[in-house]
Amino acid sequence: MDRNCASFGVVHFDYNDGNYSIDFDTGQITVYDFDNCCYCWYMFDLASLWTLGMGWIQFEPDAGKRKRFMDDYFETALAGYKSETEIDNSMLEMLPIFI
Repeated sequence: MDRNCASFGVVHFDYNDGNYSIDFDTGQITVYDFDNCCYCWYMFDLASLWTLGMGWIQFEPDAGKRKRFMDDYFETALAGYKSETEIDNSMLEMLPIFI
């Protein structure tokens, strides 16, 4: 995979719901706990968000509800990530590899 500035750089490497907070008045997200940061593909952070985000819905017996939740969750997380770092669609297609 390419290691260019659009796909590879400093990542959190532990980006999950326990390492950010949201100001619900402004929508501002504050990320913290950067002790594991390193150089990697940006997609690793997004794969971590996706896999760790399943914890919110993993015990829901209805597969359709789980899918809808994860689609919405990841769409929101991706929009926030893209507000800081551009992610090319060709990299997003590789999400299953990183998961």
